[in-house]
Amino acid sequence: MRIKKNRVIIISLSAVILLLIAVFYFSPWSTALLKSKSHFIRSTESGSVYYEPGAEVFADKIAAYLPAAVNRVERVHCLPFEESFKVYVCNTQESFDQFTANTSGYPIRGTALLGNVFIAPSAFDFMEI
Repeated sequence: MRIKKNRVIIISLSAVILLLIAVFYFSPWSTALLKSKSHFIRSTESGSVYYEPGAEVFADKIAAYLPAAVNRVERVHCLPFEESFKVYVCNTQESFDQFTANTSGYPIRGTALLGNVFIAPSAFDFMEI
């Protein structure tokens, strides 16, 4: 009886795992999470800022502001960041939407995803940065 119960549990867990894999595979998140970032260029101003060709000006602005922003967050929280992160500056809103799985139709300006920060060009539209 106990062997039969264990077998049912193993089959049930296997089915749940397969279902989760299928859901992930067909979701917009799988495309975003698996999309290659190899075409991003590392900024000469900051080793943690990467940009798509054509977004150099935006990347330079982020790279110039990033150390002060990190210091401020660490000072306010009285803790350093536990892990380093990369900032990816996208050249177009479409590219940003693909990397972040934004299907809302609203122009999101930036987001954090799996320890990385993605910035859209629309982040620079509303202020004189």
